[in-house]
Amino acid sequence: MISTRPTGKRLLVTGAAGGIGTAVVEHLLGEGCTVAACDLSFANWRLATQPGVSTYAFDNASWDATGTAIAEACIALESCDGLVINAGLVDTIHRSWSFGRIDWERDIGLNLTGAFRAAQVAFPYLELGGNASVVFVASVAAEVGQPGQVAYSASKAGMIGMMRTLALEWGPKGIRCNAVMPGLVETPKVKQLPPSVRDRYMAQIPIARFGEPAELAATIAFLLSDGAAYINGATLRVDGGLGLNMIALTDGAGRSS
Repeated sequence: MISTRPTGKRLLVTGAAGGIGTAVVEHLLGEGCTVAACDLSFANWRLATQPGVSTYAFDNASWDATGTAIAEACIALESCDGLVINAGLVDTIHRSWSFGRIDWERDIGLNLTGAFRAAQVAFPYLELGGNASVVFVASVAAEVGQPGQVAYSASKAGMIGMMRTLALEWGPKGIRCNAVMPGLVETPKVKQLPPSVRDRYMAQIPIARFGEPAELAATIAFLLSDGAAYINGATLRVDGGLGLNMIALTDGAGRSS
């Protein structure tokens, strides 16, 4: 029977110390995986001393620093069975007409260029095993947009196009590339959103709640597993139905309005 769990795999996770990244690492450790955790800082990170975890602190927006650290992590893993590209900047907020060059370049540099550089450097180590998986953490903003976050939306849309190209190029080499597209997930930053903002989003989610980091982590773990061995170039929305049409042609009793 083919397993839908990534048991015992050697994996690298970027953005590991954030809300989603921590949930991913915790889930993978529970599956007996060895994890190279990458982020800007690991100060007070509760998983830093867990067996099976090694940490690599660097700025994923730096082409050179990312190249050096990802190569070091892959060598320490002695090959690499999978890569989770989760590092990202989510809190740059300006309307498009006032979005400055520095903020634009920082968002694109970390969310898109940094994602590409990490995958590019890991490529030869992923190729060694002949059965590897790369999972990109995108966002529903890539499809539906996000007012106030034009650079973030652009970077995540670019990530989807990049993922599909890598799936075409790397698939014949035994490396699958897919993306998850989360909606509102209860990370520390989302929990700090004003109640009015949370209420507006909640009204657009058919299952009437935000996602949990552990739920997204479980989806990512599946894509890393052998059970997903024939999934390549796919984008899986994990959003509770956010973005589906919520306008009914009937009233609540089923009558035509």
